[in-house]
Amino acid sequence: MPNSNVEAEQAVLGSLLLSREKYPEVDALLSSSDFESEVHKEIYECIKSIADKGKPIDHITVSKQLDRNNALQRVGGLDYLKELQEIPVSALAADSYANLVKDQSIDRNLRRVLQQLINLSENPKGKTSDEILQEAEAKIFELSESKTKEDSLKQIKTFVKDVRAKLEELAKIEGDLIGISSGYRVIDNVTKGLKPEELIVIAGRPSMGKTSLAMNIAENVAKSEDGCIAVFSLEMSSQSLTSRMLGSMANINQQEFMVGNLNERHWEKVYDQSSKLSELNIFIDDSANINPMEIRAKCRRLAKQFRKNGGIKLVVIDYIQLMQMPGKNENRVNELSDISRALKQLAKEIKAPVIILSQLNRMVEQRPNKRPMMADLRDSGAIEQDADMVFLLHRDRETDSGISREDILKNGVESELIVAKNRNGETGVVNLVFLPHYTRFENRSRVDDDDFDGGGNSNF
Repeated sequence: MPNSNVEAEQAVLGSLLLSREKYPEVDALLSSSDFESEVHKEIYECIKSIADKGKPIDHITVSKQLDRNNALQRVGGLDYLKELQEIPVSALAADSYANLVKDQSIDRNLRRVLQQLINLSENPKGKTSDEILQEAEAKIFELSESKTKEDSLKQIKTFVKDVRAKLEELAKIEGDLIGISSGYRVIDNVTKGLKPEELIVIAGRPSMGKTSLAMNIAENVAKSEDGCIAVFSLEMSSQSLTSRMLGSMANINQQEFMVGNLNERHWEKVYDQSSKLSELNIFIDDSANINPMEIRAKCRRLAKQFRKNGGIKLVVIDYIQLMQMPGKNENRVNELSDISRALKQLAKEIKAPVIILSQLNRMVEQRPNKRPMMADLRDSGAIEQDADMVFLLHRDRETDSGISREDILKNGVESELIVAKNRNGETGVVNLVFLPHYTRFENRSRVDDDDFDGGGNSNF
């Protein structure tokens, strides 16, 4: 087996010049950037170009292509190609040589990244230690992902066993839920639970209760599941979110709660619910300028912390339009596309549902029928493409205006949760009751067959 970078790269190229049939296996593992030698990079690019056209690969065809590229002499001429082809290696072992080259490439990149991080620590250029740590985690994670190229395409039989095992596991579950309960029966009936790796969007115009619903779900999950919940709030402070949750749990009017207008009974509720809220494994980050890579790094650390205690059960991000991608500000639509794709990748990596809140554009307010549609998702169609489920929160403001304050305090207001997309289930409308004075959503007191108006997309 070759014991140096140069010898390993020569062995790969020699194997390919001996047998074109091994090219697909090598191509699944390597790119030209994995070669340390610039000469070998150029030869591999040439081989790749020839193979992708379906033409035979040997020292003659490669030399002709290199000559047309004015690169033949630069790589050592026909003599060097003959030398590569005559290297005493087995074409059958091409994938072994390719793995060796890949390992050496990762080692070089790791050393390069470590040197960059050392330089950054010595000259931080205004970055905090946390920012440097996040950058370090992101760079090292990218390196670890680069090794997975070889596993991306597999024969279907590879997955059949896993699918069957999953079905057997699901068959043992009592009831219809195959994911985490949201705490709302009508939502669970449609979704069958919030499932791992799902990207879930809750969208609506301002003051519809998006944050309240997301935090209510987070609270319900934290109460019923082991593990932890991560909340990234780009709009509200951690203290404000905690205050709203505590007031909601204590059933105290938020206006009175925020100004401290509490009687003795209220204080008893506050102390009781404070103890219960403190026991919930809910972690809140209110960094205003956080990006998907930073969220990913923090979720990784949290998942590691709770690895033996259930891991991460849910991630909530409020809200996507306030996020940015570092260095990608030239086109907001493309930037949001990158963000939504990164958040879907996050859900797959941590194997937990990720709920993102989203604004709707103002066009919905200008229509006679103000019930939102997926097309109203602000700034990017990529959000609806990447999402597994899209919920559109809606309340008829004109109807609300005719309800007395006493009735609202007593009964709340009717809210529609439009299930506009459900990759693995029905779409339609479910109904919840919103208690604005408690910033809390509740199931209807009377649940009947009308709670879910399903049947595909017929309602839209």
